[in-house]
Amino acid sequence: YTDGKSTHEQVRSGGTRSWRNNNPGNMRNYPFSQKMGSLGEAGGFAVFASASSGTRALTSLLSTPVYQGQTISGAVARYAPPSENDTGNYEALLRKLTGVGPGTKMSDLTSDQLDDVADAIRAIEGWAQGSTTLREVTP
Repeated sequence: YTDGKSTHEQVRSGGTRSWRNNNPGNMRNYPFSQKMGSLGEAGGFAVFASASSGTRALTSLLSTPVYQGQTISGAVARYAPPSENDTGNYEALLRKLTGVGPGTKMSDLTSDQLDDVADAIRAIEGWAQGSTTLREVTP
C-alpha cells in the first residue's frame, strides 16, 4: 500500500500456511486458481491477495460442474484425496461442522450451505491467524 510518501508491503509471520497465503482451502496453484486471481504460490499452494479472494476462489471451485455433479462424499474424495489426506476423517469433520450428510448432492446445497462447506474446509485445513506487520519498500 502507498501512503503518498512511501510504499509498504504486508509481511505475515506465524499462523498457518493457508492464512499466510490467503488461501482458506489450501488450493494448489493450478490453472483454476490462477484464473481466480492467484498471485503465485508458496509451498505449492496458491497465494491470493486477500482472504476474501481466496474464499471466493474456493466457493467458485465447489460450484463448478466437476463438484456439483458429486455427492459430498465424492466431492471430499476429489478435494482431499486419500493420497494426501485422511479422507474419511475429512468427511466426518465436514459432516460435524455443517450437518450435511455424505450422500447429499453438492448441487442440492443452498448458497448458505455451500458457504458452510467452504467455512468447514477452512477450519479443517487449519486456518490460524498469525501476525501482520508493514515493511517500507524502497524504490
